[in-house]
Amino acid sequence: MAGNYGDAIEDFVPANGGGIKLMWLPARYAFRAGSVSGTQWDKSNIGFGSFAVGQNNKSSGEGSGTIGKDNVANNYYSVAMGYNDTASGGYSIALGYRSVAKEQASISAGYEAKSEALASVAMGFRTTATGTASTAFGNGTKAIGTASTAFGIATQASGDYSFSTGSSSTAHGSYSFAAGLGTKAFAYSSTVLGQYNVPDLFVNPTVPACTDWIFVIGNGTINKPQNALWLTRGADLYIGGTFSPNKGVVCVSDIRLKENIQPIMNVLGKIDQIQPISYYFKDTSAYSASHQIGFSAQEIEKTFPELVTKNDKGYLAVNYAQITAVAIQAIKEQQKIIKHQDNKIASLESRLQKLEEIIIKIK
Repeated sequence: MAGNYGDAIEDFVPANGGGIKLMWLPARYAFRAGSVSGTQWDKSNIGFGSFAVGQNNKSSGEGSGTIGKDNVANNYYSVAMGYNDTASGGYSIALGYRSVAKEQASISAGYEAKSEALASVAMGFRTTATGTASTAFGNGTKAIGTASTAFGIATQASGDYSFSTGSSSTAHGSYSFAAGLGTKAFAYSSTVLGQYNVPDLFVNPTVPACTDWIFVIGNGTINKPQNALWLTRGADLYIGGTFSPNKGVVCVSDIRLKENIQPIMNVLGKIDQIQPISYYFKDTSAYSASHQIGFSAQEIEKTFPELVTKNDKGYLAVNYAQITAVAIQAIKEQQKIIKHQDNKIASLESRLQKLEEIIIKIK
């Protein structure tokens, strides 16, 4: 072990090369304590106002510092602590194991974390922040766009000012947000939630368009992506099948998708038991305050239970869309009655005409 001190005026390093050392260098106001195997603590690698404590640490930048083993802080006011970390940007910080803070004011912490852009931050397990002022946290996350943020596991925020969180989600459009499992937000300023949605592929991620899917809820699987709901920038809303205020309601109804098909019969008598009503909702904070027209769900449930559902609070709701099938069948049954009555009336009129002709002849 060598214990040395330098002259306060002369820029002198008393011991070059490897060895166990404790050095205070007044001319460089630098401190070294530990051991090196090479030239890490030679004069050319000692920054003014720097410190290095541990094994094979190199603090060559002005005001830089290293603690641990095999760390490098080679830019002004940079810090590397842990094992085999590198802080090469000015004002940068690298902590943990093999973490790299490459650019100015960047921070990396964890296991092989990398911050490779100005003011970027990467923390966790093999996270990467390559966009200016971007942030990556978690496991295998990537923040690529300017001021983008990626949280969770294997998420990616590649659009400028984008945000992704969850697992394997991707925010590709500028200002986009992707959250959940395997979600993909490709359109400009779009939001995608849920799991494994069908992505809007044919979009410009940096320029808005009327047809962009700006809000999507996915409910698919890794092998079969699917959307439960999506809204376009042009205010078209699609649910399950399709619902669009401008195009009406379209529900999936292909006969090839159905089984156990049975005709609806004898509904006219049941409809007679249902009274259409007008009403107001009691709770106008939760429901519309305007005058309503509809049915009582309890009455519908007695005759057509398939059209009624119950929520977790016990309140009933009516599927008004499917009532149209019941109404059409009722019209058909009523039309059959009317046709039968028309035939009877025609027959009676014919008989009456014949009777009138006979009476005229008798006269």
